[in-house]
Amino acid sequence: MRKIAIYGKGGIGKSTTTSNLASAVKNFGKRGYAEYSGVILNSRNVEGEEEQVRKALEEIGGDIVSIVPRSSSVQEAENQGKTVIEALPQSEQAERYRILAKKIIEIYFWYSRRYNK
Repeated sequence: MRKIAIYGKGGIGKSTTTSNLASAVKNFGKRGYAEYSGVILNSRNVEGEEEQVRKALEEIGGDIVSIVPRSSSVQEAENQGKTVIEALPQSEQAERYRILAKKIIEIYFWYSRRYNK
C-alpha cells in the first residue's frame, strides 16, 4: 500500500482542491491502493492561511504533516540551477526541507511496520 501526503497551498480554492484530493486518496485506501497520511502545507505566507487549511482538515480528517514557508531562498537556488540544500545548506529553508524529509521517512516507516507485520 502506498502512503500519500498531499502537498497543498493555503487559500479558499486551494483548500477545496486539497480536500478533494484527500477524499480521493481515502477512497483508494478503501481499495488497498493508497492511504492518506496528511497535508504538507506549501505556504504562501498569507493571512489566515494555516487556519483555512486546518478548518478544511477538520472536515476531511488528517493534519498538517509539515509547513514549508515561502522563501526567496528557493528562487535564489533555482537561479543557480541548484536545490536550496545544495545552494544554501545553512539556510532556514534548507533546515525546513531536512525536517520535512525526516517526517516523510517517519510516516513511511510507521506505515511499513503497520502493514508489513
